[in-house]
Amino acid sequence: MVIMRQPPAGLRFHDIRVVRSAGGGCRENGADVTVPRTGTTDSRAKRDLGLCMREPESKRTPSLAYIPSSANEDTKEARAERTRFHSSSMKTRLPPFPNSWFHLAAFSEFKKDEIRSFKFLGHDIIAFKTGDDSVTVMDAYCPHLGAHLGRDAKGQNNRLKNGCVECPYHHLTFDAEGTCVKGPGQAPAPKAKVFTWETEIVEGLVFVYHHKDKLPSTWKVSEFFRPEGTWSRPYMSYQGVHPIHPQDAAENSVDTLHFRTLHRFDQVDQVTEAVADRQHFYQTLHIGKMGILPKFMRNVPIYSVVKEAAVGVGFPMAHNRFHPIGLQVNHLVFLTPIDETSTNFWFYFQVSFSDVKVPRFLQRQKERLDRRLNEHVKRAIDRVVHRAAYTVLSPMFVFINSQDLDIWSTKSYCDRPIVLGDDGNIHLFRKWCKQFY
Repeated sequence: MVIMRQPPAGLRFHDIRVVRSAGGGCRENGADVTVPRTGTTDSRAKRDLGLCMREPESKRTPSLAYIPSSANEDTKEARAERTRFHSSSMKTRLPPFPNSWFHLAAFSEFKKDEIRSFKFLGHDIIAFKTGDDSVTVMDAYCPHLGAHLGRDAKGQNNRLKNGCVECPYHHLTFDAEGTCVKGPGQAPAPKAKVFTWETEIVEGLVFVYHHKDKLPSTWKVSEFFRPEGTWSRPYMSYQGVHPIHPQDAAENSVDTLHFRTLHRFDQVDQVTEAVADRQHFYQTLHIGKMGILPKFMRNVPIYSVVKEAAVGVGFPMAHNRFHPIGLQVNHLVFLTPIDETSTNFWFYFQVSFSDVKVPRFLQRQKERLDRRLNEHVKRAIDRVVHRAAYTVLSPMFVFINSQDLDIWSTKSYCDRPIVLGDDGNIHLFRKWCKQFY
């Protein structure tokens, strides 16, 4: 960690470049500064740079932060510069929070009477299970005097009491609608109401709707995402936080050129034109084999028809149908901003064998077996088969996404990109995204 207490006159944050050398020294703006491994600097370095350094725990380039030495030193210019420095990690000029549905968690993660706290699009929220098929999400702070409803009086995670949330400070009690049903004197306090967020559960995944003016949604995720046929439950293959705007990452789905250059697919052809249908954007691609496949697999005549889609800004997905075997895979990507500088990423994986072509003699055996088994056993067998398919196939998709993440975490958003002929429908996608701001 590099702490700058008194920046030299005329020197701005982005003018400082600190690189640790093998000998424990630093180079600042082209000039070498010797930094002993004890963590102290010589008097000249302190006088010229005002740097107080210590050996970082890792070999990575140390980060830089500005800490005023006194309250009077935290001027308007210093605050503006500090804000510019931190917000630059998102590297985008887009409004930070689109009006759209965003993934929060899997429904199975919520336990009975448990209250979970989240950072969600610049807000502190709490969420808890209400019944067997619903989740309530509300603001985290009591409207009385601002106590956090997700913590109890001992600083531990709060729990529901008779299906309601009790404030640890003055014991105001709120139901699942955010209404105060009991105040400090046992009587309700109708003016004390907590804002509740609109939620929807699709395929066992919890989505929360965000609008900057807290307006209700005019569309649902389920209108555009309802897999047909028999599908496995979504398996999470990755979760992480990265400094990128959700639209910038979702734009990846319409960038057809990167499938050849970054992921090394030997063939990428657009089968259908891109369609912007209200809050649903999609196109169909014909994609060949990846260049990273082992040699013994490169001659296997398997290709995929991929429907690249986006449901709102925070939910790009790819429906893959592998030919000629008929295996189907849904690769779901969820992009939920935490704050203005970071976005939570989830990768989920679904598989379906509904259209898999089975030899006729095996099909007859399967039909005989199905007649002998009850539904519980069939579902158990399906879960085992789906889990096995996920275990085999998910590493390939995780590897593909890891290539994207390396780019996303360091790229900068271009307001006016120089679009090449093979770039796809980037301009159309950006025009479609404007409805969410």
